[in-house]
Amino acid sequence: MLHNFSRTVLTTVELRDGLILGVSILVILPALPNLDVGPGGALNPRNLFIIIVLIMSIGAAGHIATRVVGARLGLPLSGFLSGFVSSTATISTLSRRAGEKPDEVRSASAGAALSSVSSLMQIGIILFALSPAMFTAGVPVLLGAGLAAALYGAATFLLSMHGDSKPEALELPSQVFSVKGAIRFMLIVASVMLVAAILSERFGSGAVLPAVALAGLVSTNSAAVALASLVAAGQMPAIDGPLPLAAALSANTAVRLWISLRASAASYRSSVSGSLVFQLVAIWFSWWLGGFMLA
Repeated sequence: MLHNFSRTVLTTVELRDGLILGVSILVILPALPNLDVGPGGALNPRNLFIIIVLIMSIGAAGHIATRVVGARLGLPLSGFLSGFVSSTATISTLSRRAGEKPDEVRSASAGAALSSVSSLMQIGIILFALSPAMFTAGVPVLLGAGLAAALYGAATFLLSMHGDSKPEALELPSQVFSVKGAIRFMLIVASVMLVAAILSERFGSGAVLPAVALAGLVSTNSAAVALASLVAAGQMPAIDGPLPLAAALSANTAVRLWISLRASAASYRSSVSGSLVFQLVAIWFSWWLGGFMLA
């Protein structure tokens, strides 16, 4: 049965990339040392390789969703689900898809916007699990940014469903995911983590705001864990948490904005960048409104 599945259902490209992903998870990842190296133990070979695996998994998830439900629904759905892993990588992946297939630009744009929604939901879950006080303080910022992303993504999705252009038979891409792209993304993450560790060692706890904002450049999840841990340990009052949270979200949004502006498809570039600018405005308006209400 498996032989028939691999011969008749899977394409050669899917079989090859599936084996690459399987070997990465089952063979390479367990063999890597789980050691913290560098300043403050910022770099861990196993954790860095996990980033590569996650990026490849995002591409595979989008490919599977597209095959199952088609490009119109597949890209928005896979974009939303992939946002739980990395909204930044999702926007980059959908940018390449939009450049390869102009008919799917609106669907890709909707997926990119909706990836921010799931990313913010995950941050809320992290904050609530580690520090309910930090979660309560950060709700206005998360809710404002989430509503902005959800409204923009929903509007883009409706436009993609009622657009005039309809993609013909779905053509499979030349590869399910890009191994080189995943490695490049990991190297960027490692570089920023190293800089953040050096900054923290040099300036100590007084560098909470810039350190958390710098962490947000790479991962809002890591920034959320840092904030929640500080509040839970009593090293920072929860009322001071919304500002570094907004800074981390803004830093990460700026990175995604830069990635979206590098997209080859003009429609994707303008749509996704517009969504991210809308989120930036919502983040700081919600932060100001939350502080005003507390005052």
